[in-house]
This record gives sequence, structure tokens and C-alpha cells, in this order.
Amino acid sequence: MRFVLGTMILLIAVTLVTGCRSSALVDPNGNTAPAIQNDWLMPDHDAQHSNRATVAGPANPQLKWTYALEGAPVGVSAITDDGRFFATCGKMLIAFDTAGHKLWRAQANQAYETAPVLGPDGLVYNAPTGIYAYSPDGQLL
Repeated sequence: MRFVLGTMILLIAVTLVTGCRSSALVDPNGNTAPAIQNDWLMPDHDAQHSNRATVAGPANPQLKWTYALEGAPVGVSAITDDGRFFATCGKMLIAFDTAGHKLWRAQANQAYETAPVLGPDGLVYNAPTGIYAYSPDGQLL
């Protein structure tokens, strides 16, 4: 049951966020700041856990793809501004492109207990035992 529920959550996440992109921020005085890379940097969006993006999501979300995970997903997945999607389940950290194709997967020596986090440096971080950093192409650094 946990696997089915976790898979449903992953599918809902993909459905809701497909198509979201960062844009320039405008302050009350009309000044713009550059677009923030990786709009959804961590679970719950930001350090304040606001669960709010700086852009509107799609008006009519549509299921774009599915993927059968090998276990229950851990936490909330992370999504980059170009649409790459990172999920953890069991001992695996898996990266997907916008079409749902698996880009890479990395296996840890112990099950993940946290969701992946995207760094401003473009790296993917996770902590099965200690902190692991992965390059955008899946290389453990």
C-alpha cells in the first residue's frame, strides 16, 4: 500500500509541476531581478517551507508520464528550472528529463531518508549517510 500511495504522489507531483518555469522577479518599485535558477530548490520550496512557487503552474494540469519506482518515494521530489526531476526511493536517487526518460540513477549503500535538494551550483544533494553531492550528469563528487 505504501508503494502504491508513494507512486501516486510522484505521479501527482509530475502532473502538477510539468510546465512550471522560473521567471524574473519584480519588486514593488518595478525593479527586476534575474530569474532564480532552480525555482523549487528543496522540499516545501524554500527555507520557510512556503510551498509556493514564484510562477503560476499550468491552468489545466495533464499527466505527462509515469514511472514505476522500485520502492516508495522518499519525501518530495526536486525539479530544476529546465524540468529535470529528481526522486529518491529505497537506495536510489533517480533523475528524469521532462519526457519522463530516466537520465541516470545513483545507488547509495543505505536507504535514503530525505528528499533530494538542488544547490545553486547545479549539484544534486542527498543524505543517506552523510551528505552526497552529484553532478547534473549523475557523477558522485
